[in-house]
Amino acid sequence: MNQEVTLDYKSQAERVIARMQNEYGYLHCELCGRINCNLHTHHIVYKSEAAKHPELHNERNLILVCADGIGYHGCHEKLHADKKKREKLVQERNLKELFPNII
Repeated sequence: MNQEVTLDYKSQAERVIARMQNEYGYLHCELCGRINCNLHTHHIVYKSEAAKHPELHNERNLILVCADGIGYHGCHEKLHADKKKREKLVQERNLKELFPNII
């Protein structure tokens, strides 16, 4: 990943976190609501599907989800395994508009 793309991702990920902090006052998993856990910023349309797409790091394509914990399979892993959850997010966030030829 080149420096420019990395910085763009970091700035967009920071916006997702800032939006949630401002809206709720705390950070949580956007799928299950867990707090006080390891959170990841996840691409709904994967980097492997749209590596150089200009909308890859669009805030609509990023979601804050809990990561694996001891005895708990986090929502990050579940998103990779559950195509229906992913499709629901694609529809809710109108990602087909951003990625018309990919999804």
